[in-house]
Amino acid sequence: MIRRGCSLGAIAATVLATGCDAAPAAPPAPLRLGATAHFAQGWPERLWPAIGAVRAMTVREALGWRRVETRRGQYQFTPQNSAHVTRLCAMKLPVVLVIDPRNPLYDSGATANSDQAQAAFGTFVANVADHFRNCLAAIEVGNEINGASAMDGLAASDRARSHTRLMKAVWQATKPHHARVALLGGSVNTVGTGFLEALFAQGLLSWVDGIAVHPYRRTPEGLDWELAELRSAMARHGPVRPIWATEFGMAAPDQAEAADYLLRMAVLLSASGVREAQWYALADDPSFPTMGLVGANAEPKPAAATFRMLSAGLLGRGPAIRRSTGEPALYRYRFGGDREVLWGAPRSLSLPSGAVVRDSTGRAMQGPVRVGPSPIIVESPQEAELGPGEVLADSLYDYATPVWAYSATGVARDRVGLSAVHSKFATTLGFQRLGALAVNPLGMVLPAGRERVAAAMQYSVRKAARIIAEACLAPKPSGTGAAKFSVTFNSEPGQFEQVPPSGLHMAREIEASAGDTISFRARASGGPAVIAYRYRIVLAGTPAAQETLRCN
Repeated sequence: MIRRGCSLGAIAATVLATGCDAAPAAPPAPLRLGATAHFAQGWPERLWPAIGAVRAMTVREALGWRRVETRRGQYQFTPQNSAHVTRLCAMKLPVVLVIDPRNPLYDSGATANSDQAQAAFGTFVANVADHFRNCLAAIEVGNEINGASAMDGLAASDRARSHTRLMKAVWQATKPHHARVALLGGSVNTVGTGFLEALFAQGLLSWVDGIAVHPYRRTPEGLDWELAELRSAMARHGPVRPIWATEFGMAAPDQAEAADYLLRMAVLLSASGVREAQWYALADDPSFPTMGLVGANAEPKPAAATFRMLSAGLLGRGPAIRRSTGEPALYRYRFGGDREVLWGAPRSLSLPSGAVVRDSTGRAMQGPVRVGPSPIIVESPQEAELGPGEVLADSLYDYATPVWAYSATGVARDRVGLSAVHSKFATTLGFQRLGALAVNPLGMVLPAGRERVAAAMQYSVRKAARIIAEACLAPKPSGTGAAKFSVTFNSEPGQFEQVPPSGLHMAREIEASAGDTISFRARASGGPAVIAYRYRIVLAGTPAAQETLRCN
């Protein structure tokens, strides 16, 4: 972020952001959790104690090249331009330092692109590493460089080539004397694998220690698949470098929601092999007034308790290891020998004797406990016992798994399978020939055209049961057309129903046998459509069947 603006394209990509095909994760290691601060931009003294209060393991901050090098080749680190970094070093906190490669002394103040400007920037970074040699964890070059204003001048005309050349200049100037300082390139808003792959093709992976991503998204679910897609892209071009999530967070007026979100994100980042992550932000900021762990006056919010519990306890037990239970619609992770984190579709849970259950803020919970969308932490050396599954398939929790078969129908009258499609801001399920078609865990972009293409998700019944096929759809204003929807059982013809502006909720009860199929299909009408959606297959007569399905 560092005062980021989010373009319409970035917002749309955040709504539609996840991937499909898995790649091997990095070797397991504990996640080190930090926070982004803006003391460089004038945050008040009263916010400094929040760093210790939340137990931040690292702090991400910024340093201005133009403020330190005001004459060519002369570097003045003064209280006015770098006291905040000096203070963090005195606190013995590892610092992730973001440096924007722009200085009015070079290339007329535009992003360093000429050989002279890039060499000057490389020398500056080496001097920064010299000056703060005992506390720098990493230097992140640039910030969200897939955004419209993040690179300018000639560099913006070929971002992949310019950024790769810049990282080479930084590496050659800095690495021989500062092997322990990680040099981070890429720095993308969301997980922009399509954008990053162009950099990998230019050779970026030879000149970085890690790839910086800012995985902003509406829901954590699907992040693990998207990070796997990013690793697959690296493997196609060179060494697979560590992924650093140097910003992640959410704008959350509902602070309880922020606490749940933080815990789920931290678990998925850890399980995906990410070793370094910084929450955005340490405190509420006028530009982003609901994203802080603490308020503008340093008052702690629920997410601060979650952060402290993670950094001071849970993450120190080792990386999150997903339990392969084979159960649909379930997220279940083990930390060490005596902690579990669970969430997903509703179901009962039997606890071992003496087990303690906590919510996302670490508060002990009393009475019967069920698995649900809010994560719970079970403290016990023995595993909790899951009750019978009530939800057989869920489009959110089972996204991009074999539980669902994804396809596009109406493509030259054929059905084609969907696969990962990478773009500047996201990886989605789609079909390359239909560039506008995109499906993620929460949203769809449906293309218009003569072929009347429908995005289809099909569930195959495993065992005879009375089930309910349930769907919720809500149109989004970014689409110019309407959406139509149908749900079909086996080979019956589909009758499409228009989704009204207020949204559509439907539930169909079916007596199903093993091998039967239920297909959900959505297509555009009158122009491209953008919708929020949620599908699920639930057992009739269960508590889960009484709960209202929501999709926005």
